[in-house]
Amino acid sequence: MENTLDKLKKAAEGLFFMSESDYPFETVGFKSEKPGAPIEESLLKNLGLPAGTSVEKQELTFFLRNQTRDLPEHGPEEKVRAQKFRELEILLKKEIPDIAVYRIGQVQIDAYLIGNLPDGSIGGLKTKQVET
Repeated sequence: MENTLDKLKKAAEGLFFMSESDYPFETVGFKSEKPGAPIEESLLKNLGLPAGTSVEKQELTFFLRNQTRDLPEHGPEEKVRAQKFRELEILLKKEIPDIAVYRIGQVQIDAYLIGNLPDGSIGGLKTKQVET
């Protein structure tokens, strides 16, 4: 049986998060620091960043809004891409019910689409955004 990260890797294959630059998605998994600890705390600890590092939390649908929408001017390729992103969003919400996006950094932002996994670890997908 496929585990959550394998399913996510397959669903995100070939997709790029488009911002001012395009970045692929990769799967990530972390140990939870302690049961019930906030995900931000475990994320920072696993990344070796100091407690208190600024982490912006976003809702997944908001984060993916520009990737999932169809616009009238979109051609067939863009429509297929938007559909793949909608399918990825559905899978993320199904596999990781408490999923959220945790953004770290400014200009070059590491974005973690993560939540609690069934095995007690924390995981999901990671990408980058560029915002100037």
